[in-house]
Amino acid sequence: MNNRPEEFKLDGVEIGTQEEFWNLGNDIIQMTTRNLLKEKNQLSDIKNKIVKYFEGNYRRINISNNVQTFTPIFKVFEDKPRIIPVGDLKKSYLLDESIDHTNIVYSLNKSYCLRMSTHDHIFELFAKCCVNFIVYGAGFNKIANCFPCLHSLSGVRTFTATELFGIDNVRLFFEDAPPNFSRSAEKQNIHKTRTVEKLQEQMKATLINLFTSIFAGTRLEGAELSFTVNINRCTFCHPVYDIKVRCDGTFKELCNVGVIDQRLLSSAGITNRVGFVFWIILENISNILHNINNPRIYWDPRNSPSPDIHVVPDGPEYGANLLDTVLVPAFSPSSSTNNEN
Repeated sequence: MNNRPEEFKLDGVEIGTQEEFWNLGNDIIQMTTRNLLKEKNQLSDIKNKIVKYFEGNYRRINISNNVQTFTPIFKVFEDKPRIIPVGDLKKSYLLDESIDHTNIVYSLNKSYCLRMSTHDHIFELFAKCCVNFIVYGAGFNKIANCFPCLHSLSGVRTFTATELFGIDNVRLFFEDAPPNFSRSAEKQNIHKTRTVEKLQEQMKATLINLFTSIFAGTRLEGAELSFTVNINRCTFCHPVYDIKVRCDGTFKELCNVGVIDQRLLSSAGITNRVGFVFWIILENISNILHNINNPRIYWDPRNSPSPDIHVVPDGPEYGANLLDTVLVPAFSPSSSTNNEN
């Protein structure tokens, strides 16, 4: 592309570009100049509700000098750089280093790209000893039949044995046999069945209560919510579950949540915890809630606080259910370092 600069700067990160890897069109570059989640719109409203829910309902009690205080369990990251190392992306999805990623991400050079989703930061945050967190922001993808920019919110909750079982014994998490990272249909073989059952209880309560809160006062208040197994294979967690809402006569998918693959935790040096990860595409929730089918609505320049930004990106129109076309199958199962029985 003849629009390639020698250096590309975004969010305070400046990276040298390479012609053989650069694949950002002018439309993508222009989209990076606008932050929809800092404007007043349907997407930022949903994001704010989610963050407020977790900050208000998940707090840790601290007692010092007979004074009781509360701190949020989840650390919230809102300004993570959209330029990420390719290595972090692959580690977050448990992909082999040799896998070709250039067909689905926007690359700057051999080693750096634009993030595809806020999930791409998970390995980096684990490596920095963050164990409970929420990350939100724009992601950019080249996936066929998918809009090129979507806004995601990824969350991670992990537990020690004391937090999950009330007993300080990490062996309660894992089978007594030597570590086995293969999978059965029901679970990762390294985990005891009781571990998965307890995590499932936590996942279901967390996400059902979240969406009950989001939908309060809207047309979906009181709508039936379901929590069911997703049979699609996901490289970075297993098992995976869908949260759906009955809307307009049918169940529509809201988000996915799954038990974190234990190798993702252990590869970042976290060996005494298990947990779950959930990922939400804000456009997906807004589409269902407001009956929107055209993603360009969110980019309408009339809604921009900067009148000089007139980007209305091209891209496919889509219905409300986007999840199975974005994160779960983004990489071929054969690209994963996981094994299954």
